[in-house]
Amino acid sequence: MADLSQLHTGTVQPKPALADALTRIPLFEDLKRLPQIPCARSSLLCGIASGAAIGSVQLLMRRADQAHMQELVAKFNEKHNRQV
Repeated sequence: MADLSQLHTGTVQPKPALADALTRIPLFEDLKRLPQIPCARSSLLCGIASGAAIGSVQLLMRRADQAHMQELVAKFNEKHNRQV
């Protein structure tokens, strides 16, 4: 099946590579314009705070899971050692 570029022009055009797309994004110019964008500061701060909160919760859950697994292994070893 032909893609849209073939339907409109009748020729096959190669798909652009990721590197081509990245070279066309004016990253530094966009960062210079950041203070001019409405609500940019509050949006960035909200995103940073949300990421920190989610990361903290994941860290606490991981620690709790590790502590539970260590307790489970210790109890299993106690029970196994009594039976032997």
